[in-house]
Amino acid sequence: RGMSYESTSPDETALVDAAKAVDYVFFDRTNENVCTLRVGGQEVTFRVLNMNEFSSKRGMMSVVVEDGAGELYLLAKGADSKVMRVADRSQGFATETCAHLDQMASAGLRTLAVAYRRLDRAEYETFHALHSAAHVAGNDRKELLAKAADTVEKDLIVLGGTGIEDQLQAGVPNALGMLKMAGIKLWVLTGDKLETAENIAMATRLFTPQMRIITIKSSDAGEVESQIDGYLRELPSEKERKAEAKAERARRRKQRKNEKKGAPAEVEMDDEGAGTLGMIITGDALHHALSDGVRRRFFDLSNQCACVVCCRSSPLQKSQVVDLVHRYRNPISLAIGDGANDISMIQRARIGVGINGEEGMQAVRAADFSIAQFEYLVPLLLVHGRFMYKRIAYVMCFFMYKNAIIATVQLLYSIWSGFSAQTYHDAYFRRGFNLVFTAFPIMLYAIFDQDVTRESALRFPELYHETRRNESFRVWRFCKWLGFGFYDAIVMYFFIAYWMFGEGSPIDGSGRNVGLWESSTVLYTCILLVVNLRVALHTKTWNVFSWIVWIGSLLIWFPFICIYCSYVAVLVREPQMYGVVYPLLASAHYWLPVLLTATVCIFPDVLIRYLKRELWPSAFHIVQEMELKDKKARGFCYFC
Repeated sequence: RGMSYESTSPDETALVDAAKAVDYVFFDRTNENVCTLRVGGQEVTFRVLNMNEFSSKRGMMSVVVEDGAGELYLLAKGADSKVMRVADRSQGFATETCAHLDQMASAGLRTLAVAYRRLDRAEYETFHALHSAAHVAGNDRKELLAKAADTVEKDLIVLGGTGIEDQLQAGVPNALGMLKMAGIKLWVLTGDKLETAENIAMATRLFTPQMRIITIKSSDAGEVESQIDGYLRELPSEKERKAEAKAERARRRKQRKNEKKGAPAEVEMDDEGAGTLGMIITGDALHHALSDGVRRRFFDLSNQCACVVCCRSSPLQKSQVVDLVHRYRNPISLAIGDGANDISMIQRARIGVGINGEEGMQAVRAADFSIAQFEYLVPLLLVHGRFMYKRIAYVMCFFMYKNAIIATVQLLYSIWSGFSAQTYHDAYFRRGFNLVFTAFPIMLYAIFDQDVTRESALRFPELYHETRRNESFRVWRFCKWLGFGFYDAIVMYFFIAYWMFGEGSPIDGSGRNVGLWESSTVLYTCILLVVNLRVALHTKTWNVFSWIVWIGSLLIWFPFICIYCSYVAVLVREPQMYGVVYPLLASAHYWLPVLLTATVCIFPDVLIRYLKRELWPSAFHIVQEMELKDKKARGFCYFC
């Protein structure tokens, strides 16, 4: 009374609890593997001699125990399909157990079969020798252990079966529905029976009554291949599906043009990845479907399904399914699981997520991320994942953009100076460009920026479509940023360094001419203004830190240049900069070119973003306007 059990498997815990309820109480286990049970008030001891760990190929685990009278027994548990293969159906309760397991599986319970056999001393000694040698083997240890187990895991007598309710966590159906709306292709890889897996898929709304469910459950390789080929012939080809999707997108664009400006009140949903087809396949059929000659056709068939459920799948098959998807599509895959059987799948996927659940911490320790409940996967992907993806994509493009400006200006000056090896900017200007003057605004962007609120990201899972399609970091977008960098550099160089500050141009009425360092200082000021203005243009979330850092990054330049162009320049061995900035700050030749050039550089980006928002709005543009209309937005810029 008051005793509780903990195990790596809820099946084992349920079995021991059930035995306790009928007065078979397991209450002690020593370091010498001596287990003590209390049966009807009397203590009975067993010694665990050997353990055959679970393997995906055998689909079961077993132990060899010795009772107080010296009798040896093999006790085994595992998937009913595996246990029945090595069982003697003429003895025990094989027929009754199969019927009971089918009934429990149809009710959505997770089932296991339990069996035993007696061992004579000679047979055990032979097995023990093989098992001990396999344990110390340096090569092929797993194969040798499996061969040793096979010598005793035969002619088993079925005792019965277990069925436990694998209760879903709260929020799982809603979470899976949101992931489907986000366009994420879902594969469910489970060790449950076909009936149990199908019931769970229905309960979580992965399968709906309107869907056509394809079932592949044959254990014959030829029949599995013919079933896959038959379904492929019935379904439209990939070319036909792409043509239909293209026509549907054209219809939507036409409908949107015909709508009154500002009329759309909801986000347009992308149907890619959605569908009315689902597939469920057993472990035996999956073994043949993953073979060399069939796996490509199996993938083509599964790719047309909104959801694929693989039941009675082993840990090895789970990792093979991940490899299959990587081989033919190479997506950013995510695997999530809560048990030791999911470790290979979690490690093989691009991103692994472990759930800290009832089945121990093995999956959590092998994963990249750990969550407490499955429903937390939704904000992990749709909120944090989407925000971080867009931030990182922008930061990478922005760093290429700003360094393209500074490098292109130097290249243009080298061409005009006959490749004299003279640098255009002062050495400390170049060092401070990435380190100080342009570092902090983009840093704040990478920390705080959100194009929509968290609530909207969860309310409209369709916003994740552009993240899934990598819209923010495609080659054309990267080239666009490089193009902005080249354009800004050319405009600034020819407008400032070549035209307004060409040879013989005076600074003021004193007649003092402009030199290299005067023109480079003016152009450098313009670069800082343009780069920071472009960060501000793309920033969607403004807070007090953003304003302080952005304004500070602009204003810090002027105290720095005033101090640097004093005796500090001489002290740091840059005497050419001494006194350069003081006549510039008092001259219109400094302020006017900077402001005009910055306007010319920024205006095309402003115009492009305005036209895109008005004529070809993205989903997040519509959501932003909905937030503004409902007065729920905080710190959004219209041109973002």
